Amino acid sequence: MFGDFVRVSAEDMRNKGLALILADLQEYPSRNPKHGSVLHGFTPEAKRARKFLQDYDEVNVSLDSESVLSLGPVCVTGRARESGIVNKEDVQLISLPCSNEVFFQKLLGAFEKCCYVANV
Repeated sequence: MFGDFVRVSAEDMRNKGLALILADLQEYPSRNPKHGSVLHGFTPEAKRARKFLQDYDEVNVSLDSESVLSLGPVCVTGRARESGIVNKEDVQLISLPCSNEVFFQKLLGAFEKCCYVANV
């Protein structure tokens, strides 16, 4: 996990979220892991990013193959929201190519399955 913390407005995600995510995933292998993640550190930017992740639900997005995108709703397991799990049965697979509308609806569905598990 390394790279910048990118904020995307709801409108941009609704209109072009799939393209933004696919572009980011395509660029990922060329990132320098020595720079680490903005989440690790004590800068104001790192603190804001960690606070954001504590305040909102999270869906892991990964590219399983050139033609399959995976959406995994995170169930938070720690009191400080510092850890979480993805239940295999909640993962949604999206066949690519697809429209941004289909992607956005599946993303909303994934967010609905995010949860908090008190004693894991």
